[in-house]
Amino acid sequence: TKEHVANVAPGQTIKHYAPRIPSFLIKTTTTTTNNNSSNNNNHVVSVPAVEDDSFTSLLKNVVVIDFGGALSPWEPYSLAYRDLSASGNAKEAAACVFECLRWSETIEGASKVYFPEI
Repeated sequence: TKEHVANVAPGQTIKHYAPRIPSFLIKTTTTTTNNNSSNNNNHVVSVPAVEDDSFTSLLKNVVVIDFGGALSPWEPYSLAYRDLSASGNAKEAAACVFECLRWSETIEGASKVYFPEI
C-alpha cells in the first residue's frame, strides 16, 4: 500500500514489523476440576513435560517469551527466556511485546521463538 493510503487491516503498512525468527504460539491446556472441600473450581494450566530428553534438546535453540509464567518450566532448557509479565498483567505485557521480539532477534543461535497462548 502507499504510505498516504488508509489501511483497512493490520499488517498493511510498509513499515509493518515481523520477526526474522520463526515464532510460534504454544497451546497450554486448561483443565477444570472440582475441589471437594468447596464449590469453587480450580483451573490447572499444564505445558508439555520437560522430562523427555528429546524435547529438552529441541529447546536449546529456542527463545521463550513467556506470559504469566506459563512456560517457566522450559526456562532452564531454553537458549534465552523472558517473561512479558510474570504477574500476568496484559497491559504490562502488551507494552513490551515488540521490544521482546526484537530482543529475541539478537540472541545468537536462536532458531525459533515460542510464546504461550494468551
